[in-house]
Amino acid sequence: MPLPFRVSTVQQAGTFGGDRQLARELSGGKVQAKGLFVERTILKGVILASNDVTADQIPRKATNETPRIEVNIPSREGVGVPVGSLGPIVIRGHRFQRGTPIEVLVDGQPFKAEQEPQVDERGEFTVTIAPRLGVGGHTILVRQRTDRGVIQDAFTFNVTVRDEPAARPQGPGK
Repeated sequence: MPLPFRVSTVQQAGTFGGDRQLARELSGGKVQAKGLFVERTILKGVILASNDVTADQIPRKATNETPRIEVNIPSREGVGVPVGSLGPIVIRGHRFQRGTPIEVLVDGQPFKAEQEPQVDERGEFTVTIAPRLGVGGHTILVRQRTDRGVIQDAFTFNVTVRDEPAARPQGPGK
């Protein structure tokens, strides 16, 4: 019988050219998962500076204009869903440069989506992935390599076996 699962402890995991304080400001901190799933987790984009730009040369105002990436992990209520079958994960965000490929890495490995990301007239992209995820911690990273440097955003989450309540003993005649 397949084990039910729970997704928990989602948090931001981006960096900004090694500047941890700026990364903290951009990331917005931890996002908590409630129940058996995480839905509509919104992450702020994190820009990694190219070699010729340092974090202190980028105006602080830019942090308020950083586009957001939205990640939806599906709700399956966890009951009777085999571990590794979370279902499709939808990632939405802004393409920072026309024609720039959007890379998705799952646990540090490039992940090939079944379809190319869809990009609308405003430059917003949507990509759907369905990685097989076992029990444990996982990281999904979205990366774009532009002329001005690398823009990437990552988040981590844990998949654990859901704690089942103890079965109530059935009395006679029930």
